[in-house]
Amino acid sequence: MDKQQLMIALASTLNQDKQERTNAETTLKQASTLPGYIATLLDIITLNENSQQAIAIKLAASVSFKNFIRKYWDHENKIQENEKVYIRENITKGIIFCTDKLRSSLLTSFQAIIESDYPNFWPNLLDIILSYFNGPNQALTIPGALYLLETLAKIFRYRPPESEKRSPFEEIINKTFPILLNFLQHLSQSQTIQTAEMQVLIAKIFNSAIQYELPPLLKSNNNLLPWMNLFLKILTCPITEPQPEDLKERSKWPIWHAKKLSASIFAYMFQRYGLPNSSTNQEDKAFAINFLNLYASTLIDALFSVLVTIKSGQFLPGSLICYCLDFFSIAIRLAKTYKIFKPKISQFLIEIIFPLLCFNDEDQQIWDEDPTEFIQREYDSFNDFKNPKNTALDLMNSLLKVRSREHLNEFMVFLSNGLQCYLNEVEQAKQQGRPPAISFAKQKSGLMLAIGSLAPLLKKRYINILEQMLQIHVLFEFSSPYPFLRARACWLFTQFDNILFQNQNIFLQALHSILNLLGDNELPIKIFAAVAIKSLVQLESGSKAIAPHITTLLDQYFKLMDLIDSDELVGALDTILSAFSDQIPPYAVIACEKLVCAFLKMHQEDDEDTNAIAALQCLRAIQTILDAVNKFPEIYINLETVLVPFLQKMINSDAIEYFEDILRIITFLTFYSKSISPALWTLFPLLYNAFEEYATDLIGNILIPMDNYISRGKEQFLSAPQYMEMVFNMFKKLLEDENSSENDCIEACKLIEVALQNCRGCLDFWVPKIIALTANKLKTALTRRLISLLLLVIANCLLYNPILTIQSLESINETTNLFSTWFKNVFTHFKKVYDKKLVVLSLTTLFNLPLTSLPQVIKVNFKALFEALIKLILDIKIQREKESQEKEESESEEESFEDLGDEEDVETQDLLKNEDLFPKGFDNLEDFEDEDEDEEEFISAIDEINEIVYFSQACQEFSQREAGAWQELSSIINEESKSIFSQIVAQAQTLKG
Repeated sequence: MDKQQLMIALASTLNQDKQERTNAETTLKQASTLPGYIATLLDIITLNENSQQAIAIKLAASVSFKNFIRKYWDHENKIQENEKVYIRENITKGIIFCTDKLRSSLLTSFQAIIESDYPNFWPNLLDIILSYFNGPNQALTIPGALYLLETLAKIFRYRPPESEKRSPFEEIINKTFPILLNFLQHLSQSQTIQTAEMQVLIAKIFNSAIQYELPPLLKSNNNLLPWMNLFLKILTCPITEPQPEDLKERSKWPIWHAKKLSASIFAYMFQRYGLPNSSTNQEDKAFAINFLNLYASTLIDALFSVLVTIKSGQFLPGSLICYCLDFFSIAIRLAKTYKIFKPKISQFLIEIIFPLLCFNDEDQQIWDEDPTEFIQREYDSFNDFKNPKNTALDLMNSLLKVRSREHLNEFMVFLSNGLQCYLNEVEQAKQQGRPPAISFAKQKSGLMLAIGSLAPLLKKRYINILEQMLQIHVLFEFSSPYPFLRARACWLFTQFDNILFQNQNIFLQALHSILNLLGDNELPIKIFAAVAIKSLVQLESGSKAIAPHITTLLDQYFKLMDLIDSDELVGALDTILSAFSDQIPPYAVIACEKLVCAFLKMHQEDDEDTNAIAALQCLRAIQTILDAVNKFPEIYINLETVLVPFLQKMINSDAIEYFEDILRIITFLTFYSKSISPALWTLFPLLYNAFEEYATDLIGNILIPMDNYISRGKEQFLSAPQYMEMVFNMFKKLLEDENSSENDCIEACKLIEVALQNCRGCLDFWVPKIIALTANKLKTALTRRLISLLLLVIANCLLYNPILTIQSLESINETTNLFSTWFKNVFTHFKKVYDKKLVVLSLTTLFNLPLTSLPQVIKVNFKALFEALIKLILDIKIQREKESQEKEESESEEESFEDLGDEEDVETQDLLKNEDLFPKGFDNLEDFEDEDEDEEEFISAIDEINEIVYFSQACQEFSQREAGAWQELSSIINEESKSIFSQIVAQAQTLKG
């Protein structure tokens, strides 16, 4: 490979001329097929030339190198083995000596290589990395060596202990940790940007080592203690270097980054390895007890000293605050650490937690510069993972819930004094003709946030004073000169809007204030008010007061949807539509138009998760409208003109994330319309195409609208043969495809059942094919549920046409085998009332056939068959009565608040609730078969058939047609069966009237 030509091509990819770039890309693509291409790229990247042009070429080469390695390193014959050897021999040197910009791409390539090759094809890699710690020019080589080691450790981070792929990690830890510890001790003697960058890398390596399990090396206190002391020193060491002015840049600054990682290690070690009650063996339990004895007090003091600087306004990165708070969220739940922490808790709540709840300068800046982002931060805690305010709220709630006996009253006194202090400031400000001081207003926002967040607890402990609190301290804030207080008032009132107001005027005054704030000039206030109304309309007094304003209200919501994409806003609209369903019909079409437009706008913007959730809410709101107008099928005709083109577009767009909700909308349209229109039928083949192309796994969801098409549009379904062919192809694919899950096969059985039950007499061509597929699948089915569903397919075929079914089974020599399996499992495999009923109806059809035409396996088991049927009928009766009784006795449980004493721990499972804050790998899920499946509620074509009447009538006709056989049968069945049969006959006569 000619290096110079490749460099020219790489340089041309940066040319402003489009044609030049296109030609260069073509040249590179051709070169990539030639031997030596990837090795030459690495040579270019590692050239000792640093002119501006050379740097640009090396960057372009590093990108091409990275993409090629990631895509083709594991592909046979794509990269020759001699080239791979050359890459492995030289890439570490390239990483050691290259610039930071190049190092990022090379490390990505390095990771792809070691994930594939280490240790089998690169056994000396660790020795190569260690050589850079001991050789000449250590100041130059050690930082790069740390990057190599951090990348190597990262690939083992989440590999479980039992995995063979993790086994080399212990050797890496044992060989490198003593070296890293000595180097970290050296680094801790000074504080510079460079030393902090290396501290960060070492902390990341340590973090990777402890993620899944604690390495044996660190289980020894002699080995762990020096590490803990060094991270403690990093965390608490005062910063002497000048910090960046920009706060976002300061948060990323290496010195703060090292402190954040140190705090995260302490929180993770405590939560993962410091809880004796969650330990699964004696060794781990002993370590946890020792960990608490050695480190708990020191860490509580250290992390508290870091957080207490919040009161004085000193800067702390948000994620550092959160990691420290995560530590204390565990400490308050464990008796030993709670007793250590208890003397500090009052100060902790007032000087650390409370300031984090207050509106601050950063909040104001975001409110002014990007109100949409402010709204998203307030409502989207999922997107703001390490948000100090949210973490502080969670910790405050946990502390005052589980330790309320000691701390709730004291904290409430603080909050009450704060509210009174603000009232005094308001009064003084009025006298002086000015607004309340901004510092007081920010504190008031924190007071309101704390009180609202504690609402579930306060409604149990302080219910008698809440109405007065709302009247005195909240109502006047709806007209506050500070927008953030007007917004917070909307939120706070809804946290208590369901208390029993002695003075309804307080409730109504707040409600009308919130309605008025929908017209506020500030967008966040409009959204806070809109979301607050969601809560108010769910109350009887609220819905009555809002009802006269519904027209204006809907218009305001639609206008807000044009201004912002918010799932909270659309969710509030959804609730309003549901609450006023009887008033929705006149607005149904325009509401759906608005929601479709809003959805398409959000979908096209494709903005991370926020728009996706808001878009999903739009689809849910459409479903609410369709549900609200289901008693007015004539409206559905107008809705189809809006929704069908939209549904066509979405099904064809491969938007799998929305497909379930798209199917629910189609379900509404096909179920509640007077009839399934030609426009709706255009969706049927699209659903089939979606199933074939991208939605096979969603067969259970596709089944529901397809059921409607077949059961409510039988004539149209049968008028076009391709429709039944599509249904059969889906059934066939799911039963024959080796990638189909058991659940997929079960749903396939349900789909074909819909066709068989609704199209009796019209599917003779398909029945033999269905039976052949089903009988073949039965040979490999293993679980009770799948076997029972496959047998029910045969049952449906019998019910459809018993003669054709028997003939089809005879033609493939499966009659004896299938009926033997069926009879053997008739009482063990069919658990649901519906399943038992279908078995009764289908096997009863055999009584309608001439005895001489029945297969031998049925003739010899005729007595057993008869007794099984009457027992199944009795079982159905008993099961229905039991389910009816259980439904009447079902009760709802109320949330309880647990208040623990000093000597009590929170239950282990509660301590581990926040396990996902520190991922340690994949959960071990147990596969099990549910023997007590809930009865599904659905409509079927056999609902109108009474199994008692059907069976009794068949027996009567059989006794007349086959008198001798009936007399013989009557003489050999046991007395219990005779008694039950007599009851069945008597009940059938009663039912027939």
